[in-house]
Amino acid sequence: MTDEQFRGWLDEMKKQQPGLTDTRCARLLGISRRTIIRYKECGAGLTIALACNALLKNIGPYDR
Repeated sequence: MTDEQFRGWLDEMKKQQPGLTDTRCARLLGISRRTIIRYKECGAGLTIALACNALLKNIGPYDR
């Protein structure tokens, strides 16, 4: 996931949930706000990309 794609995900999340902050997005992903800043600058790996997609589609953790 490129930095541009990650920033796009943040924008989409904030459109879906007005008032959502970077800090709250970090909590949803289980990472720190500092890590959010790094992903906005450098991009993120596949695991984060998949988690972002799940959050955008309101898919919760796997629970079987």
